Amino acid sequence: MIFACFCGISLEAQMSDTTVYKTVDIPAVYVYGQSTLLRDIRNHIDYNGTPTLITLKGRLRVNYVVEKNGCISQVSTFPTGCEKEIIRLFDMFPGWLAAIKDGRPVRSLNEVSLYFNLH
Repeated sequence: MIFACFCGISLEAQMSDTTVYKTVDIPAVYVYGQSTLLRDIRNHIDYNGTPTLITLKGRLRVNYVVEKNGCISQVSTFPTGCEKEIIRLFDMFPGWLAAIKDGRPVRSLNEVSLYFNLH
């Protein structure tokens, strides 16, 4: 609320913008850093519950939206079939800062690539 008053933008106006931006001034970040995120995913991934991960070799692209409040939504993976496990992992790692565009937090589309060689 203080942020909304400071910027001169009403809270209602901030909440009504549902655009997901691909290009922003400052990208969304995991507060502990990208390398920590990748390490934590590697350390907590459950291969047993996700058959696609057991057979995966190569790159898994994870697309997701970081919301204005730092929550993660709209998770998708390519190849498909890993979404449930990736959502479980992202829920374990709160602490995202929203992207900034024109001086205000916005929803942003993000991608991280995970590499597997399980054979």
